[in-house]
Amino acid sequence: MNSIPRSKRGGRPDRDFDLLIKGGEVYDGEADRLYRADVGVRHGLIAAVGELSGRAENVILARDRLVAPGFIDIHTHCDDTFRNNRIGPDDTDLNPVWKGNLNHLYQGVTTVVTGNCGQGYVDVAHWLGLVDTLGLGVNVCHLIPHGDLRARLFDPNQPRQLSRRQLDLFKAKIREGMDQGAHGFSTGLEYAPGFLARKGEILELARIVARYGGLYATHLRNESGRPNARNQPGLLAAVQEALEVAEESGVRLQISHLKLTAPKEGLEVERVLELIDRARDRGVDVAADQYPYEASATILTIRLPQAMIGPGGRLKEKFLTRQGRREVRRAVEETFQWMGPKQMLITSYAPKPSYEGKTVSDLALLEAKHPADAFVDLVCCHEPPHAVFFGQEISDVLTIMSRDYVATASDGATVDRSESKPHPRFYGTFPRKIRKFVLEDEHLGLIQALRSMTSLPAERLRLKDRGKIKPGLRADLAVIDPLSFRDRATYENPHQYAAGLEHLVCNGVVAISEGEYTGRTGGQAIRP
Repeated sequence: MNSIPRSKRGGRPDRDFDLLIKGGEVYDGEADRLYRADVGVRHGLIAAVGELSGRAENVILARDRLVAPGFIDIHTHCDDTFRNNRIGPDDTDLNPVWKGNLNHLYQGVTTVVTGNCGQGYVDVAHWLGLVDTLGLGVNVCHLIPHGDLRARLFDPNQPRQLSRRQLDLFKAKIREGMDQGAHGFSTGLEYAPGFLARKGEILELARIVARYGGLYATHLRNESGRPNARNQPGLLAAVQEALEVAEESGVRLQISHLKLTAPKEGLEVERVLELIDRARDRGVDVAADQYPYEASATILTIRLPQAMIGPGGRLKEKFLTRQGRREVRRAVEETFQWMGPKQMLITSYAPKPSYEGKTVSDLALLEAKHPADAFVDLVCCHEPPHAVFFGQEISDVLTIMSRDYVATASDGATVDRSESKPHPRFYGTFPRKIRKFVLEDEHLGLIQALRSMTSLPAERLRLKDRGKIKPGLRADLAVIDPLSFRDRATYENPHQYAAGLEHLVCNGVVAISEGEYTGRTGGQAIRP
């Protein structure tokens, strides 16, 4: 395709393009192969793709480089940093690392989805307005967080069964959030207060979102093989519940960070995927996402019975007494039968930052305590620590990854390099998938991997102007050296930006140039 005629170009008369990317190997989000082409950008849009000879204000020579749509991270908690630090529109001196969202930018990510796992900004208009006002480095889509909204509406005494009046109020708030620009809603059914919600409650809310064509993203009720009260494998039953909500409401379903974690209790991940496959064959609009690691990460109290957990993942007051601590210890000893203290790595612990990067087993040795007592001490505080849990098998990770409806997602957040020791997925998800599972292990084809990062999540979010390289779409573009694109973050030293991303463009703004952050940000709030 040649550059479009001058009469239709507009803009500066002495320039055909604001930016011209020359000679790259293009993945356009649709073709089943790479092809060599130039990409011209003007006024924040892709103006032309093909053999282009026009003049440009900025030229990127991309020979032997991969040119792809900017990656879309469909599952993040990037809003947590702004919410927890009470960032407002007047914070003009905002930490530039937060503003740029550099740990995502260096991975090639230009769009993130926030409000996941039922957690995030309840006021959709406020958050999306803040994104626009602050001028962040990435585009932002937002989901209404079921758990935090439920907490705001019905705390301090969260009901298990909502009254009709309460449910009507909840539904009105979901409608309000959708009207303000949310792309759907999310649940965190392993967390308080989400685990109190019954299927009927979720179904009623999903029907509202379905009328808007929105997405329902769920952190499932159980991600292990451990049987539930009906003696069904937990993950299998949780997926079935989510599918029933989708099928009965008509909502589009996104299963968040799909995994099978310990204890497996003999459950095979193929049984779970077959359940999803059959639903898709019936016409249920369901897909999933995944981070390419064997370890998960969340608050440490997730390994305790739900009856012990209150708002914010903290232990209920009655378990902080001497008798209560004994009950917690008994629960911990049971947990250690299927996930030992060496498999729990503390990532953030405000009272004692020196504990970060150490396992529960390490801390027990350090303090000359039994590991169960060390665990109890950790969770019996106002702000329990977060931890990485090594509870998955790589074979299951690969099996899930191979499905063509599984998008790539980090489950990460916006972080500064001085903050705690987060899961390396915060910095390395996208390059790790390409480097390890495509180029090194050859488990996945490059086209399938790229699709899982671009056009697939764009389709799930119904972003018609992103996720592909075509004239008229938004100029979110990544120029990557495939030989050096790799993750560098480790569990011991996670704060390391990915390598090999040479240029990154967000809405036509060059955020990364020759591997360095330019300080320029082009992110926008994306409303349906």
